[in-house]
Amino acid sequence: MRKVALVLAVLLFAAPAWAGVTVFAEQTDANEVSIKYVMDGGDANLPRAFALDITVTGTNTVISTPYDIHSEFYVYPGSIQISGGQIIDPGTPIAASDSNSMTSEMGSLYASNDPCHTTPPPNNGVIMRFTVVSDDASVEVCIAGNAARGNVVMEDPDITYNDPSYVTYVCGLVDIPGSDCGCLGDVSDGLMVPPGDGTTVDFGDLNYLIGQLFISGWSIAIADRPDLACADVSDGLMIPPGDGVTIDFGDLNYLIARLSENGWSMGCLQEL
Repeated sequence: MRKVALVLAVLLFAAPAWAGVTVFAEQTDANEVSIKYVMDGGDANLPRAFALDITVTGTNTVISTPYDIHSEFYVYPGSIQISGGQIIDPGTPIAASDSNSMTSEMGSLYASNDPCHTTPPPNNGVIMRFTVVSDDASVEVCIAGNAARGNVVMEDPDITYNDPSYVTYVCGLVDIPGSDCGCLGDVSDGLMVPPGDGTTVDFGDLNYLIGQLFISGWSIAIADRPDLACADVSDGLMIPPGDGVTIDFGDLNYLIARLSENGWSMGCLQEL
């Protein structure tokens, strides 16, 4: 089943002994993947632009539209519009995308007399953030330079940008919380006693979920009740998949609707 992805803290990478820049994926929050960059400590050179291909593996994997784009990389070469020497539209950072991958390109532009951008970007930071959902227990976020769009461009024009000893791309393993739920919607047996029987979703599951939501003020954090992860069946608008974070009225109403359609007894939701 799909759940919001968590990037594991095991995304450890060794800083290269040589000068250069590393682009990598890292956990930011319970529902967030961040694409970051960091310069080697002994290198005074700075990145000027990024052209990246980002792909996430897995079954039925979907990534969100990226957000929190680095404010210093605010020029988007593939779609920027300039008139009379002035930027009239910086464009969009996403040059291409589908359900589980995207190509981004973004660059910095600064000058001492610029009212907003007088200095180059810092030597490390978050390029962008996005969320991931998937049916799989774990997926991998992989990053590569897009050669046609320039890969990673540095301030020093003498750098060979395609040299793998200078630019390092690090893939990251992503853990999907709740993906060990064998039967989506199944949280108790027929007598409102957990756990579920692993095969059937019926009134016992519905009544147990109503009781637990009532006790908890109609919202339950999965982190606090991992035993109820199988109840996370939709978002707040009754649209699957769940958000991987909270069980609430959206999940309850979705479960009621599916049970009503199936005579109040059905198999696991992922099988429907």
